[in-house]
Amino acid sequence: MDVEKDLEKIKEGFEGEDVVRRYLIAQENCFFGQLDMIANINNAWYSIEVKHQEMFEAPPFDGHGLPTWQVKTRLKLYDDTGVIPLFFVLDKKTKILMYNTLMNLESGRKFTTGRKSRVVYPIENFKQINYGL
Repeated sequence: MDVEKDLEKIKEGFEGEDVVRRYLIAQENCFFGQLDMIANINNAWYSIEVKHQEMFEAPPFDGHGLPTWQVKTRLKLYDDTGVIPLFFVLDKKTKILMYNTLMNLESGRKFTTGRKSRVVYPIENFKQINYGL
């Protein structure tokens, strides 16, 4: 996709999604969230959250993270459906692409910030991909 070339189509898509979001917000007993991607890899379904962000720096450790609500909803989706939550990060400074499942990340060390409640996982708990960026 060429973002600049397709900007008008992208804008139209966002406008349509906004109408549906407003409709869902008005419904009782409805929670919705937006996945960055969904993929079937080797016959298993994955929900994929992607962040392009700067690393959280120690203390207590260097790492990357997500808002707490995203962690909880992705894990609830997994519990309800078996769709495996993957968390990908492209580090802004190093340009290293890294990932792991939220279940693996949650089973290790983590830190929840007080500011905007983000769950941060240590860098060593991510698998790094040599993507050639």
